[in-house]
Amino acid sequence: MHHEKEFTTFRRRVDTRKTPSFGEIFKSVYENNEQHSIQIRIQLAERIILTHRDANEYLRDICKKNWSKHRAVVFLDPFGMEVTWETIEAIAKTQAIDLWLLFPLGQAINRLLRRDGEINAAIKRRLDDCFGTDSWYDHFYKIHQENTLFGNHSRIRKTANFDSISDYFIHRLRSIFADVSMNPRSLYNSKKTPLFLLCFAAGNKKGAPTAIKIADHILKKLSWPLNQT
Repeated sequence: MHHEKEFTTFRRRVDTRKTPSFGEIFKSVYENNEQHSIQIRIQLAERIILTHRDANEYLRDICKKNWSKHRAVVFLDPFGMEVTWETIEAIAKTQAIDLWLLFPLGQAINRLLRRDGEINAAIKRRLDDCFGTDSWYDHFYKIHQENTLFGNHSRIRKTANFDSISDYFIHRLRSIFADVSMNPRSLYNSKKTPLFLLCFAAGNKKGAPTAIKIADHILKKLSWPLNQT
């Protein structure tokens, strides 16, 4: 009962405060402030709408609306390679939505890029959907000539690494968005292997310089895990 009364009092106090700003939300994450995080969750609880639907279809439908007088920020944390380039392109075409995206750099992409280049058709289609083109193959693989006892032979070899995959994806984002942060942050596992690439892309040309400046500040300050300094 004591805890219940304490929580009720705490909630009344929180309800009298203004809704937290975007900056306050990030501040609570960085500071690992448990009480502040609870306040934010309480204040945002009634403003969050959960939709049970395919995320790609839902986002593409939203992007078809008139965005001339609206602005938004989309956070995409996909399961594997579930977010397609078609969806990312739809977001960019609004010229109003900024995008934060966890790109599955090592968690999916690098694992699917076989060293010998022998990638089956189904996986190639998935990679095409992810990058929005099939040109990734020529970027990640090269033909090498090898001298053997039986003469010269051509062999395909994987030249891609985490850096070149990251650079290629950022290049793809820059081809459709107003601007893209050139300081994406790799997020690692306990073995220091990159799992994801946290990217930011600005949708609106006029607001892009400010948006990129803020995103670069966040990305440079971000540590992984978040509670590390």
